[in-house]
Amino acid sequence: MNKLLFFLLLINLATTVSSALLGQDMERVKATMQTLCSPAFHGRGYVNGGDKIAALYLEGQFRQMGLKAFDGAYAQPLPWILMLSRVK
Repeated sequence: MNKLLFFLLLINLATTVSSALLGQDMERVKATMQTLCSPAFHGRGYVNGGDKIAALYLEGQFRQMGLKAFDGAYAQPLPWILMLSRVK
């Protein structure tokens, strides 16, 4: 009985580990990172609108994957204040 239980636990562990390892499509991850880091996204900063370009790209990816939007939108408002400091 103990050998059977051990064998079943081993099979369960192997299945779980293999599922976790195969859970990411690394080629897709690399392609997404290359896209987001490309010059077209202006470093994803706000000065040249890179943040909006990146947000629209991600929204398109979410739609393509069939993810449902929350309250009709994929983005949430994030109020922030630009802090500028003077160097003396």
